[in-house]
This record gives sequence, structure tokens and C-alpha cells, in this order.
Amino acid sequence: MSMYSLLDSLYDSPHFETFSKRDQRFIEDIKYKVDKTGYILSLKQKSRVDKIFERNFGESWFIMNDKKILKKIIKKAVDKGYKPVENLSDSTYHDIIFSSEFAKAFWGEKAKEENIMRYSDIIINDKNIIRWKYYLQKMALEKKPLEYLEEFL
Repeated sequence: MSMYSLLDSLYDSPHFETFSKRDQRFIEDIKYKVDKTGYILSLKQKSRVDKIFERNFGESWFIMNDKKILKKIIKKAVDKGYKPVENLSDSTYHDIIFSSEFAKAFWGEKAKEENIMRYSDIIINDKNIIRWKYYLQKMALEKKPLEYLEEFL
């Protein structure tokens, strides 16, 4: 769900009338701008929408969204043979997604099928590059690794 979908769901929520008048006005104003002009929310406005969501529903939308993505990612890895640790709550999601066991299950152990990869302006042609190692290294460079993994779902 995008931030814009979140705005729609907050506005259409049966609980909207219970929001503070200030929150209602803010959501109505931003929703109007987005719907009528294609307005793009600033980081500060996105943060405020998230705070309204958290205040009224008990948890940050960003955290809730990340949890949904993480569940789907782990399910895919489990379906492919990944065996998660006994107590997932003791592990951070970074511990899980950056583990070699997870990566092997999620991406597979065979050689990367293209065998030709572009890294910046350098082209690498190596038949010995293993899929999970290649993608794990790429993910390590990402600012938002969950969003990177979500591309593979």
C-alpha cells in the first residue's frame, strides 16, 4: 500500500470522524491536493500522516507495512526450504535477511542464469557467480533492503 492509498483509507475509514479536527483537516487538505493536482507529499507530510495513523490505530504504518513485506519474504524463503530460527523475535530482520541460509533459499544456489552482469559501467561475464551471493551483495548496498527483496516477490 502506498502513502497515497493510506491517505484514501484514512479518509474513508469509519473511524475518520473520531480523529481530531486538526488531523481531519490535514488529511482532507492533503488528499484534495493529491487528487486534484497530483501533489507529491514532502517527507514531513508523510511523517505527519504516519503519526496520525499511529495515533489512531496503535502502530506506525511504515512499521506495519515493513512487517507485511517481511512476512511475505520469509514465507517465500520457507517455501523454498529456509528453516527460520526457533524464536524469530530474538532476531532482527537484518539478522534474517542477511544470513547466507536465508539468501540461499530465497534466490537459489545455482549460478546466475545471465552470467553477464553490469556493475556501473563494467560488464562482468563470469559463469561461476552464484545467485544468492550476487543478490546478497547487491542488497547490502541498498538503503532499504526490504524494498529490494520485495522486487523478487
